[in-house]
Amino acid sequence: MSVITPAEATVYHHADNHWHSFVAPRSGSDQLCAWRIDIPAGTRSTPHRVNREEVLYVLTGTLTVTLAGVTGTAEPGDAVFIPIDTLVRVDNLGDEPASAWVTTSTGFQGTFEDGTVFVPEWVR
Repeated sequence: MSVITPAEATVYHHADNHWHSFVAPRSGSDQLCAWRIDIPAGTRSTPHRVNREEVLYVLTGTLTVTLAGVTGTAEPGDAVFIPIDTLVRVDNLGDEPASAWVTTSTGFQGTFEDGTVFVPEWVR
């Protein structure tokens, strides 16, 4: 049995966001990646597309999610399914920090609208 505590998660920082990587190839996973993201109040993300399905489960706060031009809110207990190659943007427009648990498969990468491809550290 593999139990990964928050103290054992690898933490990555970019801008004001923090990613706590619990499961990734670097930690021994062959198929899955899972992390917690902490998003400060007033944060707007960059629209992008993903090459793997992704599930975002809101733990705290309220997130504004735009998928393929349709915007909605996700609150604690809500799950957001992000299909492959769908333009997505996840913002925390509120006054309080937010956090979410994210799960996807290995090989995950994103592409910004200008064509720039990124492979996040927390999925390697």
